[in-house]
Order: sequence, then structure tokens, then C-alpha cells
Amino acid sequence: MLFSNETVASVIDKQFEPVWVSLRPVPRVTIDFGNGNVIRRTLHGNVATWICAADGTALDVIPGVYEPETWLRELHALIRVNREFADASKTHPRRFLTNYHQKCLAESTRVVATSDSAEVIAGLRDDTAINQSIRRMAIHRYLQDRQPSLPDAFTPWLYREVLDADLEDPYLGLGEKLFGNYPFAVEDAGYGD
Repeated sequence: MLFSNETVASVIDKQFEPVWVSLRPVPRVTIDFGNGNVIRRTLHGNVATWICAADGTALDVIPGVYEPETWLRELHALIRVNREFADASKTHPRRFLTNYHQKCLAESTRVVATSDSAEVIAGLRDDTAINQSIRRMAIHRYLQDRQPSLPDAFTPWLYREVLDADLEDPYLGLGEKLFGNYPFAVEDAGYGD
């Protein structure tokens, strides 16, 4: 929904070299209720928008789903950060990124979800607020002490610790719920007796 928004798509196309990376196959669930009544659907995944410098250095991450207005405001701020990093990276890239993330932490009282649009779906305002107030702050705390690096160095941490979707867990954190009270052993899943 966010990336199909015309304004969002236009900003991305004009200001960035967008790259979409799928980190794992899309989880699918099938529930057979009998008598031919079957539901098949994908489980919603999560998204992280990495903002990188021209050399691939990860500058920041916009985690999860957002209201378009708030996401665009953050994206425009990161366009400025990218320009400033281009100058600073010649002499002191780590100091620049440390200072940037520390400044963001100090300004953590940012205005969050701002849309009054009828297009905003239920829960999107809450997701935006959580992403801005909790998840972005966790990212800033983590990245402020790191060497400049490519997104691959942080992606497992981001999904496990911030987005609650451990990429190494085949059941995306649902294993205990799925198998915890199941009366038969499920050995191949690593759960049960």
C-alpha cells in the first residue's frame, strides 16, 4: 500500500535507486475446514526501508509500515542526511554517523503519525507511532556505535530485535503457539517431546 502511493513512488523514483530484496520465501498458510472450505493466504511479512549512501553504507532504516505522510517526512530528512554524509564521508564517516544517530536519540520526541486522511487504514496510525517512537530509537541506539557498514551486516539484528521476525526461525516466532499445546510430538519443528 505504501509503495503504491503515487506520491511515495514519485519521490522514490526521483531521489533514489530503489532495490527490493526478499529475505526469505513468503510464508503461506492453508486451513482446511472440511467440506471443501479452505482458506489459503500469505502471512504478512515486514518491511525495512534502508537508506544508503552511494557506496552502499547504511545511513538509517525506516522500519515497518507507515502512514505515507510520516514516511515521506522521514525520507525527505534522510535525503538531507545522505547529502551531508557524502561530504563528511571523505574525512570522518563514523563520527558523522555517530553524531547523526545521537542527535536523533536526543530529538526522540518527534511528531509521529499525522494523517487525518480517510485512506489511513485501521492500525496504521498505531504502527507508525510505534515505529517512530520505539523501533527507530532502537535502531539509532544500535547504529550510533557501529562502524559504517552495508545493510547485510545489520539485517538479521534488525528483523530479530526490532521487527520481531527472526529470519532464522522457520515459524517466525509462532512455533510455541503452533506446537506448544499440540498433543503429538512435532520433532522436525524442534517443538514438542
